[in-house]
Amino acid sequence: EASRCALTCLTKMLSQKKAVSAFLREHRILLKTAYDATRRALVEQGLPHLRARAGLFLLLDLRKYANTREETCSLWQILLDECNVNITPAPCLGCPSGWFRLCFAYNPIEKTVNAVAKIGQMLKAYDAS
Repeated sequence: EASRCALTCLTKMLSQKKAVSAFLREHRILLKTAYDATRRALVEQGLPHLRARAGLFLLLDLRKYANTREETCSLWQILLDECNVNITPAPCLGCPSGWFRLCFAYNPIEKTVNAVAKIGQMLKAYDAS
């Protein structure tokens, strides 16, 4: 019963073409704003990454700091423990070691930019040691 009710509500919402169009237009703008701010922060911190063509995340190339699955997981743990930043180790997603997925679409922009700054500062300190 509940799923039929939810499906009915969803069908009614999606049938409102103007509202759906306005919703999608607004969220495209918000997503682009978040993407652009995240890319700027990555460039400012000198963090190599792949440009996204679409989606909700960017891939960070941290192979300079992690070449194996174990090193990638270790770097993830350090970022989590020392910076309080959780980026997904790409090997968990079937990608090569040293890559990380940074989602820019979930948190407020300022929080994502601050997380990028923390990553950059931690890696610069590592380079200096």
